[in-house]
Order: sequence, then structure tokens, then C-alpha cells
Amino acid sequence: MLCGFLLNTAMFFLRPHGISLKHRKIDLVFMIFIGFSLLGADITAYPQVFFQELITIVYLFCLMRTISGYISTVEDASTAVRYFSIFFIPLLMILNTVFILRGLGFAHLTTTFFSFARKLNWPYDFPNQLAAYMLCAFPLVFIFKFVRSIFRFFIYFGFLVVLGGIASRSGLFIGLGEIIAVELVLAPSLSHLNKYVSLATIGCGIVTIGFILTQEWTFLRAIGAIENLPITFDTARYMQLLKLLDLLPYWITGLGLGCFKMAYAGRIIHDEVHNVILSLLVESGIGGLFAMAWIFVLSLAPTWKLFISGIETERLLAKCLIIAVFGLLCFGMFQNLLRNRFLWMLLGLSAHLRSTPRLKPQKAIGNDTT
Repeated sequence: MLCGFLLNTAMFFLRPHGISLKHRKIDLVFMIFIGFSLLGADITAYPQVFFQELITIVYLFCLMRTISGYISTVEDASTAVRYFSIFFIPLLMILNTVFILRGLGFAHLTTTFFSFARKLNWPYDFPNQLAAYMLCAFPLVFIFKFVRSIFRFFIYFGFLVVLGGIASRSGLFIGLGEIIAVELVLAPSLSHLNKYVSLATIGCGIVTIGFILTQEWTFLRAIGAIENLPITFDTARYMQLLKLLDLLPYWITGLGLGCFKMAYAGRIIHDEVHNVILSLLVESGIGGLFAMAWIFVLSLAPTWKLFISGIETERLLAKCLIIAVFGLLCFGMFQNLLRNRFLWMLLGLSAHLRSTPRLKPQKAIGNDTT
């Protein structure tokens, strides 16, 4: 990992055309974040956990900067997005087939697709990793023209079935939000249907999915029909919030990255803070929280400029990236995504994105025949 860090750093600074000082603000702010992280009150008590967490974040940041250093044009970013999302539809088909087999009575053939807690997780180790991939790749797949046709409704329904199988309550509702965002934000690029027909189709599809999956424990949990709804009546998260309030004096310097779960392991149901903002606040302090927020703002600013003033193809890419980032950030309100590879990848694609240079028409120079 150290070799990877040194290699990424060398490639970043020795890049032939260099990177402007304006773009290196992100690196400066990240160093500030590291500085605040070193002030943690419990670092000396759990040094191994702290440095493991710190090295992981540094490694992901270096990968993000490597991506941003070599993918800066819309064409390069579009190609990268296509390669990343090309497996989304095949994976969607495989996972939906799993539920078809279960409905036909072949559940014993699908056990490898589920975690020990009976939640859909294949091909990842944990269900929330699959949920993060789905929320990231779903908006990006609309970079393909054929997906923006009537075919998109099949993508919507398959997407919701997978999120229901993951049994992630927050993931399912955020997925619904992404579908609505795609229909509203990407409307000029989608094949046109009467808006009432589109809404009716989506509504009927959701009802049909609910009817088909009423016997699936994962789906019932995802819609809140069993156990508790997230945040409002979630006992574990409520206990976390109470503990975080008890640690209010430590919000200035933080406990140290990764130290919260070590200091309070076994005392609450969820050891890790399932909220990226609160996690940053309690582990890296107010300074670390604002530094990381500023990194996100600087990274997303170029994509936002394309969204505002780019040509149609540039705006399409910007819209897909913004929906994906916003979806993951919303998911981060219920999970700690600071170490999530997909979020850092999106930041890398967005950080140096710029419009393709367009030649200005030149005036014709004629010969003076007078």
C-alpha cells in the first residue's frame, strides 16, 4: 500500500503537462484533514486501528487523484463510465433471475447469493456494498443511448427488486429517489412518453413488485413492514445518537479515525457510526468534517459547471455523475461510506472534468481585387 501511495504521488507530480495550482487545492485541503485527524483524543489508546483507518483513506484519496489526473475530458470520463457500468445490466439480470428461481420453488439453488443474515449480497461480501454499487451504477448506465429508451422501465423494476433483496430500508427509498431524479433530470435525453403514462407505469410496476415479493423477508424489511423504519424508530441508531451526544466535548478534536468503534465496542448494537457526517464529526472533529466537506465541494465543482453551461453531451454525463454522487451521499446518512471505493471513484471522475475545447469559427479572409 505504501508503494502504491508513492507511485501514485510520483505519477501525479511528474505528469507531463502538470496540474495547475488551482487543482492542487484538493491536496492541500486533504493535508489539512490529515492534520485534524492527528488530534484525536484516543489515538494513543488504539494506534493500530487509527493508522489502519488513516492509511485506507489516504490510499483511496491517492487512487481518486490518479483518476482525476488522467481523466479530465468529457470523452475520457464517458469512456470510463461506460466501462464501469457495462456490467450493471448483466448483474441486474442475474440477481432478478435469483428471485424468479426462489418464486418457482428453487430457493436451495440460490443460497450462495445471500449473506449469513439472508440478505442479497452477491458478488460482494456484504449487502451494503452491493447497495452502494447499485446506487452508484444505476444513474451512470444512462450514458448508454439504448437504456434511455422504453427499456429503462425494465431497468427501474429490476433495480428495485435487487434493492428489496438487499433488505436495505434506506437503499430502497434512495433508489426510488434516483428513479424519480432520472425521469426528471434526464427528461430531455429520454424517449418521450406522456408524463402521466410514465408515472402510471412506474406506479403499477412498484405495486406488482410488492405483490410478487410479499413472501420475501428481505423485501418486507426494506419497506418497513417488519422490524423498524430507519432513524425514526431504529433503537440501535438512537443509542448511537445518545452516545454521540455524550461525547459532545470531543467534537472539537475528535476521538481519532476508527477509535469510536473500539472505545465503545459491545456497549451499543452498531459499533461503527452509521452516518458519515456524524462519524467524521466524532472521529476527526469539526475541523476534519469541514475539511472533508470542502474536498467534496472542490471535487464536484467542475461537474456542476458542466451541468450548468456544457453542451448536451457534456450535460448528460454531468447529470449522471451528480445523481450518482447525490444518491451515495444520501446513503451515507445511514452508512459510513468514507471508505467506499465507489464514492471516491466518482469524486476522481468529477474533480478535473472540463469541457472539450471547441474551435471558434474564423472569418474568411478574401483577396482584395480592387
